[in-house]
Amino acid sequence: MDVVTRNSPQRAPPLTCRERLPAWLGPLGGRRLPITLATIPATIVPLALFTGGIGLMRTVFAGPAEVFADSWWATIGPTLLFPVWAVALGWATFAYPQRRQAAESRG
Repeated sequence: MDVVTRNSPQRAPPLTCRERLPAWLGPLGGRRLPITLATIPATIVPLALFTGGIGLMRTVFAGPAEVFADSWWATIGPTLLFPVWAVALGWATFAYPQRRQAAESRG
């Protein structure tokens, strides 16, 4: 399986390519992505997901019982995982600057 995926055109580029600004940005292209430019939006999104997910959970569980019986459950159910996803994204956001600084100190 590894031979197939290694040569696949859908394979993602190495992680170091994602730490540089894309070439289509003109004079900024190819420069290293500042750590704060990545971490500020990545801090705002988990906060929004967590608060929205908790609000949705309160609405669903305090609302009428028909939510669980009707077909709405297929729509609402996955969104109840927003708080879990927000915690995971927040954890990754916290680790990103540490990983980048460790990589830059190694050279």
